[in-house]
Amino acid sequence: MAEKLLKRKKPEYCSKYLSTGSTLLDLAISDTYPGGVQAGRIVHIYGANSTAKSVLVAEILGSCQRSAGTAVLADAEYTFDFDRAKLFGLDVGKWSDEEIRMSCMDKEQAADGAPKDMMKKRMVAYRDNLRIDKKFACVHPSSVEAFFDICVAGVIEAAKDKDINTPICLGVDSMSSIPSETELKDSLDKSTYAMSRAKQFSAGFRKYLSAISNSNMSLIVIDQTRDAVGEQYKTHTVSGGNAIKFYSSTSIFLKKATNIKNKYEQNVGILLKFDIEKNKVSAPHRTGTIRLLFDVGIDDVGSNLEWLTDKAVADKVDSKVKLSGSWYSFEGEESIKLGQGLDKACMEIEERVMEKMIEQEVVRVWKILYEPSTRKNRHLND
Repeated sequence: MAEKLLKRKKPEYCSKYLSTGSTLLDLAISDTYPGGVQAGRIVHIYGANSTAKSVLVAEILGSCQRSAGTAVLADAEYTFDFDRAKLFGLDVGKWSDEEIRMSCMDKEQAADGAPKDMMKKRMVAYRDNLRIDKKFACVHPSSVEAFFDICVAGVIEAAKDKDINTPICLGVDSMSSIPSETELKDSLDKSTYAMSRAKQFSAGFRKYLSAISNSNMSLIVIDQTRDAVGEQYKTHTVSGGNAIKFYSSTSIFLKKATNIKNKYEQNVGILLKFDIEKNKVSAPHRTGTIRLLFDVGIDDVGSNLEWLTDKAVADKVDSKVKLSGSWYSFEGEESIKLGQGLDKACMEIEERVMEKMIEQEVVRVWKILYEPSTRKNRHLND
């Protein structure tokens, strides 16, 4: 399968960007509006528990669907909530039917138990899953080897007949929970688990890296941090070695900053800090904050307002969004009072359908803050 995929002629470059649901994060990744995750790239999202990694993947998959593409979720943890997915912009379509989901899982498990031609039967089960709904599919990889040789290979094979500007995205939740074949066959007292997983991760990415790029597929990989025991300067690490970091184009570290509370002092969301630790699409090491509301998803309007009125930004660039005391206003062609407090200001913006205006103001201020250097490139002077 891999040899056939590698021999295929590389298609034209897909011009689509898949949004993360956050204007600030899209700009930090691609430095482009509209921007976000590029086609043919591997994106690594990692952080501690409850840092909205699954939400971010659901947002990207939903963006792929809105671009007339196909979204595939590899649910290795068996915890994906199909009913709440619509809050994050993901349309699960026919997969909201529990009978369909259970039937697909039964086919996959039956293929796993088959003593002969297991890989072939598993591939057939995965292809059946992809045929159920053209917009969304869910698969459950049983091992690292099956994830690469069946799941990734199957999605790439499905992508080869699609139009070049029709994106396809595979999200993995999460790589930390996928066992290797060695773990499945041996007893739990073996001490080589971490080594076997790291080797299989590295071998799998090496094998399919070119095929992923050639098919213009976006691979979004979730990973969870672990405490770095015995390390003096390193506070966290990830399971399965550093293979995912090595082969990814973009690596995003998410960290919880604080809770968001309503007027009754109840927790209704969290404030997340993101750090683009690695980026081959634009400049790395850019940081920012995202507001996440539990019953809404990523609050892009609120995040944009907080960023534009943040003292560190407002002191450097004169923004059209003003904050006087607790009152927000927009100083465009005419002065518009948005409301007192962030929540009322966000509601007013949504009622007036001003979201695009706020996003464009974020882009304008961003371009000023991250203005390209005026120094000459020494190679151009040779």
